[in-house]
Amino acid sequence: MTTLPELFVQLPPNVASDLEAMLEIAKLPENPTQAEVLEVATTIATELRFSVIDVGFNGDEKVLGLIDQIPQAVVEQLFA
Repeated sequence: MTTLPELFVQLPPNVASDLEAMLEIAKLPENPTQAEVLEVATTIATELRFSVIDVGFNGDEKVLGLIDQIPQAVVEQLFA
């Protein structure tokens, strides 16, 4: 399992900065459960996927693979 800091350094700078901005404004309830965090992080990852796939539906598979790991990495970061 890749950690959130490891994902940040592997992502292209523009995607990492988008992720950071999304995490900063993410709406979570006070004392969120793992399921609630996973749901918000999955939404963020979905939005990031759409931001890196161009109109021709081409996306960098490595970047998409990293984005797919974000939800679990966020949960691990908060609940480890």
